[in-house]
Amino acid sequence: MKEQRFVSNKELAEIFGVSLPTIYNWIKGGYIRHGRFIEKTYEKFPAPARIGNMYRHDMHKIEKWAKSCGLQFQKNNI
Repeated sequence: MKEQRFVSNKELAEIFGVSLPTIYNWIKGGYIRHGRFIEKTYEKFPAPARIGNMYRHDMHKIEKWAKSCGLQFQKNNI
């Protein structure tokens, strides 16, 4: 079984090669109007988990979501 790994918004933006506002749009269920991806809703983006006083993203859920949307990772550090 894979070890559960959590990442911050900043780390997630680096992994996908997008900006922090894009990550915030994904969290809110928004979409990218003039970005690098085709206009598409991202309503099923996994909600971040609150760990202590910070929010983190479960990489296992993020990987499943990315595959379902056809998104590619920019970095191989996941």
